[in-house]
Amino acid sequence: MGKKRIRFKSILLDLFVTAICICAFFFSLKYFFIELNRNTVRTDISSIAQIQYKYKTAQRKFKDRVVWERLQQNSTLYNGDIIRTASQATATILFSNNSSLELGENTMLQIFITDDGDYVISLDSGTIAVESENVENNSHVSLQMKNGAALTLKPGAAFSAETNGDGEASFTVKQGGVTVTDESGIELEMSQGESFKQTQDGKISKKAVSASSPSQVLNFEEKPVDVNIDWTVIPEYKSEKLIIETSTTPDFSNIQNKYTKAPDDKLAIPVEEGKVYWRVYPESDVENKTTGDFNVIKASSFNLISPSDNSQMKLTDKLTINFNWEEGEQVAHYKFQLAKDSSFNNIITEQKIFDTKYNYVLEAENQTETKTDYYWRVVPYYTIGNQGYRENVKYSSFSVEKVFPEVIARPELIYPIDKQVVYAKDKDSQLTFMWDSEQKMNSYSLIVSKSRDFSNTLVNLKTENSVSVQPVTNDLYEQGTYYWKVVGYTDGENAVESITKTFEVQKEPGEPVALVLPEDKPESFEKSAIEIAMEKAGQPLEITIEKNQIIEKAEKAGVEPEKYVEIAKTETAATEKVVESVKTEPKTKPQVKPVEKKKPVEEKKSVEEKKPVVEKQPEKVVEQPKVEEPVIETKVVEIIPLKDPVLLEPVKDVTIDTEYIKTNRKVVFIWDSVEDATDYTFDLYQILPSGGKKRVFQQKNIEQNRFEFTELTKLQNGNFEWRVTAYKHTGVSETTIHSKQSIQNFSIQIGLPSKVNPIDPGKQYGD
Repeated sequence: MGKKRIRFKSILLDLFVTAICICAFFFSLKYFFIELNRNTVRTDISSIAQIQYKYKTAQRKFKDRVVWERLQQNSTLYNGDIIRTASQATATILFSNNSSLELGENTMLQIFITDDGDYVISLDSGTIAVESENVENNSHVSLQMKNGAALTLKPGAAFSAETNGDGEASFTVKQGGVTVTDESGIELEMSQGESFKQTQDGKISKKAVSASSPSQVLNFEEKPVDVNIDWTVIPEYKSEKLIIETSTTPDFSNIQNKYTKAPDDKLAIPVEEGKVYWRVYPESDVENKTTGDFNVIKASSFNLISPSDNSQMKLTDKLTINFNWEEGEQVAHYKFQLAKDSSFNNIITEQKIFDTKYNYVLEAENQTETKTDYYWRVVPYYTIGNQGYRENVKYSSFSVEKVFPEVIARPELIYPIDKQVVYAKDKDSQLTFMWDSEQKMNSYSLIVSKSRDFSNTLVNLKTENSVSVQPVTNDLYEQGTYYWKVVGYTDGENAVESITKTFEVQKEPGEPVALVLPEDKPESFEKSAIEIAMEKAGQPLEITIEKNQIIEKAEKAGVEPEKYVEIAKTETAATEKVVESVKTEPKTKPQVKPVEKKKPVEEKKSVEEKKPVVEKQPEKVVEQPKVEEPVIETKVVEIIPLKDPVLLEPVKDVTIDTEYIKTNRKVVFIWDSVEDATDYTFDLYQILPSGGKKRVFQQKNIEQNRFEFTELTKLQNGNFEWRVTAYKHTGVSETTIHSKQSIQNFSIQIGLPSKVNPIDPGKQYGD
């Protein structure tokens, strides 16, 4: 016998199947809700009406379909549509001939249009109010009841109808005239103020008291509003008193108020909010009642969002202004108005809006003044209670300043500096080109030519960076002058060209030549961004001298700065020999002649600055060979360096945002006080995309350990570096003790003044 094969269940397979089932469930659930809330638009039949306003849930079903769909505001209705409302829900339908139909809660009806263009309403249950357009020879509106009776409205007529669960209906003519036809074909003319009822068998009879009230009332105040109940009494009951009762329940099990009135009196019931049921009957005929109800709704207020009040914006060519406001629950639509005066007499544009936003394009050619004030508002339209537009609404203002477009700044050429001498080798010789731009450029073109008009181009390189390293060899470059420039591209083919600079190519010299580099970090012994780039490019740097010191000493010596570099180099070698000849001064202190009587030669001063510092040694006299000069006493002052400042605020790598600037209107820099320091120097650098640094601000002689920077227009989004150096003025000659620079980074992410154009007025900060 063969062995029976045992199968083991796979847990992974079970998990896989379970995951597929869960995904399928959520996928089906998602599309179920999409279908539930989908508002279908049909193209096979023409529309006959539109939902102008709805409150809470309203649904419709096409006559040839079985699925109900949820209606949205301003939904399109078609011939044969069945509409129903839920509990506490209302809806308003606007027909193509401007007649309107208002549905109360728990109401269901069907709308049709005949071949003659007349509108027919088939009421199944609930409460409706109909108003026909007051135009002769226009399409008519009629109401068709389940028991065969029909009501035809004359132009401009209005009536309300209500049916109960027993199939009985009551009607009240609120305006104009209505022709009532029962199932037997007998016509009855009803006029304004009359009420009648229809029994299950279709018989029509007038009521003893015809009474009516508005079905819905909007309350815009924080106090009760008066709701009027009007009635008309037939002659048989003219001499009797009328009893009016109100209740919060439709079965009048809880009667709130009871009034006794004469047939010619009037009644106004104060209600702040909620639904009220009422009934009226003659004092001698309790069974002959006329009932009705009304609902007082608190009108929700809404606010204007943007542009915020008193906001400011700038206009160059075109400015798109985004208007936004909150939604009002009972509002059918809005009338947007933009004007140049607060009374809205000089209206620029007026639009009917069904949404809560509107975009308007303001063009510079239409604004004649440099600065113009504008006023805007949205006027709500209420269909409830025929309220219409409510004009007394608040408005908001903003100003637009017309400015001329800024000229895009040229790219700035950084290195090589103008007339720079470059030495070409046989191989492995490179030259670093560096530039920068204030505006962000999409790309650059580096162009190098032998001719001034750039007709003979050697390099034409397209790059997205602001640094380019190019080979400079004897094979590629002959001796002579070369011209270079950079073209920056901002948007598409829009280009802006830099100035033209030159550099000189020479054969490699026998000995290194000193380079005078532009200052990058003042009062600091750190290497500049250019020095770092040059070293990376392989350019020899034999001697690096601070530019400010070179200029100052060259002026005193009466020579050019370039020549002074050569002198300094020659004297450096001589300094080593002079230092060796320094002798120890005798214990007996010699007579020292005043320094003022004979000034040292300025050239020698530079040599003395090269001397190494002799710490804690007896006073020494320098004896120079073959020069007979008076013995000069030289004091070696022990210089105790200052401690480095500790930078506190802004903390390291912090991001300064809109909220900080709006609150402070400045950037505050704070550091620890340094002992013995007399003052501080504050430097602010911008870190460029190329990796270099550009100083944007410097403040010297700060006596406190804080500095408030208020020139915000010098900043832009990006990374920055702030530095503080402590100084102590000793009073001995011109000696100044200073600390090292303390450095800390921070970044700015904000639309700063004069750097951006507001897109969303009122939200974007502007100074």
